[in-house]
Amino acid sequence: MKLGFKLFIYIILFFFSYLESSWFIFFPKENFRFLCGICFFLEIVIFKFKFKIRIKFPVSFLFILSFMSMILLPIQNLKMGDGILLLNYFNLETFYFGYHLTLDEILEAFFHSVFYKLFFLNELEVSNPMLIYRIFSTILGGILLFQIYQFVKKRFFKFSTSILILTSGGISLFYGYSENYSIITFLIWNYIFYSINILDQEKKGFNYLNKICILASLMILTHLVSGYLIFSLIYLCYVLSDKKTFLKNSIYSFLLCSIIILPIIFYFMFFSSVRFDFLQTHLTNPKFYPIKDILSIEHFKNIFFTIIGSSFLGFIIFIYSIIFHFEEIKKLIYDKKIQFLLFILLGFLIHGFFHYPQLGFPADWDLLAFFWTPILFLAIFIYEKLELDFNSFFVFVIILFSLNTYYNSKINISELEKLDSSILHLNEFIKTEKIDFSNVKPEHKKFYLKTIYFLYESKQKIQSIDKTNSLIKENDSFHDELIRREYKFDKVWQKDFYKRLTKFHLNYLEFLNKK
Repeated sequence: MKLGFKLFIYIILFFFSYLESSWFIFFPKENFRFLCGICFFLEIVIFKFKFKIRIKFPVSFLFILSFMSMILLPIQNLKMGDGILLLNYFNLETFYFGYHLTLDEILEAFFHSVFYKLFFLNELEVSNPMLIYRIFSTILGGILLFQIYQFVKKRFFKFSTSILILTSGGISLFYGYSENYSIITFLIWNYIFYSINILDQEKKGFNYLNKICILASLMILTHLVSGYLIFSLIYLCYVLSDKKTFLKNSIYSFLLCSIIILPIIFYFMFFSSVRFDFLQTHLTNPKFYPIKDILSIEHFKNIFFTIIGSSFLGFIIFIYSIIFHFEEIKKLIYDKKIQFLLFILLGFLIHGFFHYPQLGFPADWDLLAFFWTPILFLAIFIYEKLELDFNSFFVFVIILFSLNTYYNSKINISELEKLDSSILHLNEFIKTEKIDFSNVKPEHKKFYLKTIYFLYESKQKIQSIDKTNSLIKENDSFHDELIRREYKFDKVWQKDFYKRLTKFHLNYLEFLNKK
């Protein structure tokens, strides 16, 4: 790796640390600047005196160390992902309905909530559901680490390639992270592992496509972001078929996916006791950027920081290779593995550029960062093929990842107090409010429950601060209006009710912030 390029990276990162939006630095920024400065001068010393940095451990020990980190240093700051909001809805729906249901993340939400109900939920109250997310993500992370270890050993990759994989920010999704992304990320990795193996063996035929279709169907049921893999799926269908069988295999693949996906979706749409709320899902109410925002400097900066935060070293290798090894990269484009990964990257970049992150950053980095995996795999194959030397730079990345992991594992007291308070309110709600769902249509149960609970919790918080505030009367009027509907919620009224309730919610949040 050229000295000038490395020094340039340190200077750029040093500059980025002064931006308030540089959310990918989770530890004190003055420490980050010090780290950049030390590494900057060490690179000059290493170059001047021709030192060789060799990072060497048993590869198996490195993976065991990574797994121990997943167990001992889980993300607990509650500031990334939907945080407390997700955990509240998770608790509420699981207690009353037996599972948490959302159209965008059917299997993710379902499996987490069902296991939570089986092992952690009693009949009288709810508790902190972070533990079930931690168990799921850590187990899946452990399995994935073993698969990565096998992948590295089987292909005789360099030791440093393991560091490249294990220090990518996206791996944090397996550090006990309380969000619905660990299962889908695990499945995406397995989709890539299996497809790359088939492409390397130059296998063809529907016997291989059908396994990919089954995996793709599970991914779509797990999280709808998998729909953006459509480009890579079409590509696989093309390269794994002969010209005469492409159309036939495409139809068979579509039918197989439909046979797996549609019964489950139809069940939760038409037959289950609790059904999808189509007013509260990204699928029927998609949030997209307007064109003027997509083409803005702010938007490109957010995308760039998401890439830096989730796949920093992989991205650096990718860019370095394009700049300094362009001719070799052009030859690599003809490799089917590379083409496959580029189609995955294309789909996830479309998602990242056009989908509006409602929670902002760093809360929504995980939703937009699915492109970290194809970037990482592209970097792995480029790094190995071109026999690049990034060893001194790996030291910086190891320290950066370790510090981020450590600081993310520290409990945020204020956020934890908010979560504890929410759980307390929810348990009071369970004991004092007797909710009768007998007359509520299955498709309205989620709306009814979540609205009743929101009004209850907001009223309790307002009264604890100011018992005479006008927001209390407004709250009561919403509650009475909801009851007077006699559980008949037509869409026109429901949308209007949401609009007025949203305005009340904003006033309520403003009131809380002023206390």
